[in-house]
Amino acid sequence: MKRILPSAILASAIVAAPAPAQRMSDSYLFLKALRDEDGNKVNSMVTSSGGAIINTARDISSGESALHVTVRGGNLTYTRFLLDRGANPNVEDGKGDTPLLLATAANRQDLVEALLNSREVKANVNMPDARGFTALIRAVQNRNLALVTLLLKAGADPDRTENGSGYSARDYARQASRSPELLKAIEAAPKVNKAPVSGPVLRR
Repeated sequence: MKRILPSAILASAIVAAPAPAQRMSDSYLFLKALRDEDGNKVNSMVTSSGGAIINTARDISSGESALHVTVRGGNLTYTRFLLDRGANPNVEDGKGDTPLLLATAANRQDLVEALLNSREVKANVNMPDARGFTALIRAVQNRNLALVTLLLKAGADPDRTENGSGYSARDYARQASRSPELLKAIEAAPKVNKAPVSGPVLRR
């Protein structure tokens, strides 16, 4: 014999079940709005959070921040929007990539310039990924002279080595025999003043 639920109980069960949108976090909704280029939603969430969501939103699966999303999507307008409102360009995603590293790998000079010239927080030009690859190493590997020149001008260290082979951007440029202009640009760049390594001082 089938049991028939009273209509009142059935109705309450339907109301109690959360809608999919209610289960989505603010981070998810904000990053989705950026991917969808939903300007109204983006502005609304930035305003309601007092701007905090720009730096707190993270993709739980990839570790991407809002800037990672706009840079990976190649969206200069939204990247500038976030930077002008204090987005931190030096956060890493789950693979250790910063927005600058992504922009360089994609050969997007416009995005690289935006990240390096932000009025709020500028990108650290020498911040490497998890394997030690810097933006300059990636630019040399891509044979992108314009980006190499831009990064050097911003203070990129051509002698910082990656973890695997121990090669630096200068080493990779020496190997690029078909692109001698890369090494020429590096050799002509001013020497980078490295900050002293902090640590205990040995007293005698």
